[in-house]
Amino acid sequence: MIQRRRFSTNKLFLPISRRGYTHDLSVPLAASGERHRPKPWLCAFTDHDPATVHRRFPAIIRAFVFAMAMGLAAPALWGETVPEEHANIRPETHGTDYMVFPHAYYKPETRLAGGFVLLTLFRSEEFPEQIRPSTIATTFTYTQNEQFIWEFFPDFYLAKEKFHLLGGIEYKRRPNKFYGIGNDTPKELEEDYSTDIVRIRAELQREVARRLYLGLAYHYEWTHVTEVEEGGLLDDGNITGNRRGAASGAGLTLNYDTRNSALSASRGYFLQLSAISFNDAFGSNYIFTRYILNLRAFVPLFNKSVLAFQSYTSLIEGDPPFEMLSLLGGKNLLRGVFEGRFRDRAMQVLQGEYRSPFIWRFRFVGFAGIGQVARRVDGFAADNYKFAWGGGVRYGVRMKENVFVRVDVARGEELTALYITVGEAF
Repeated sequence: MIQRRRFSTNKLFLPISRRGYTHDLSVPLAASGERHRPKPWLCAFTDHDPATVHRRFPAIIRAFVFAMAMGLAAPALWGETVPEEHANIRPETHGTDYMVFPHAYYKPETRLAGGFVLLTLFRSEEFPEQIRPSTIATTFTYTQNEQFIWEFFPDFYLAKEKFHLLGGIEYKRRPNKFYGIGNDTPKELEEDYSTDIVRIRAELQREVARRLYLGLAYHYEWTHVTEVEEGGLLDDGNITGNRRGAASGAGLTLNYDTRNSALSASRGYFLQLSAISFNDAFGSNYIFTRYILNLRAFVPLFNKSVLAFQSYTSLIEGDPPFEMLSLLGGKNLLRGVFEGRFRDRAMQVLQGEYRSPFIWRFRFVGFAGIGQVARRVDGFAADNYKFAWGGGVRYGVRMKENVFVRVDVARGEELTALYITVGEAF
């Protein structure tokens, strides 16, 4: 019988201070011997007076929260315009819409998941038929694997789309699986662990040329490992980030997008380049830099069929926590591989997909891909790629806006996986 180690601390320490020091926010945990079920992270501040919270909360995060609050009023101050082919949700009239609807999905990492979405759309009074509205999406999700996920995603187009402000605040309480670090970790190393994760992202993009955006980005991620297997890899203390800590960093992004749809493109190109440095100047407990290059191409063929390609490369220099390593697999990057089954500092994924209309709102899809991880780029080798392939069906729920329900079955070297979600993998 596998013995699990539950950490017996009576308080939750949120390491959000500068230069590695830890602030004690004194959130009581469950009694000794009970499984830890922490309150959502925002509740951690209710036990303190405002002055204390202000001193302990980093200035850069306070600035982000202020920016998000200001963003709520932004659509009333600026008009948002976008070419018609880029409007994924095209309103019929101007104004503000509020929608609440259930959502559900299935993937190996969570199994069946369900919850609901609160969506707010802000529309410009000018040329509503050519508008991509600004949005605020809030989701609440609970999974069959007893994972709880709360997400808040604002996405604003300002000054007639010269500026794009987007970001996210997420809280995740999730059991997960760890197999070690590297491209050849044996499946027998599998061990269970549980984490609480708070993630804050913010990005402000400026259009510097047609369809080309340059941006400033900030990323904060706090991880608390609440439970590990006794005697396992995460229990021996040699894995960076195996207890608790915060990564905080900022950097630059570059986006070039000629796709006719962000949800299900049939033509065009997408390029995304980012470099974010995590260091103690931003209050980070970990020192590392992450580079991402994401390339996508969509080629229209006969009878409205499409051939889609993606090349995704992630490189990390330094010593990141194990939860922020490059993770191979999942519903987007190499379906058929359990997300995080292989993880390391460098990752490369190449995948292609053929999409063809069938009848009425249905489409058939076939896909294949290869991917690998390594400690450094020079560790990539042609015989180290993991291969996965599969097929699926798409059902159009909003054909005009290219919104499709995706059902995929993928086969990898160790796993046959079912994915049910909304939107294409890339």
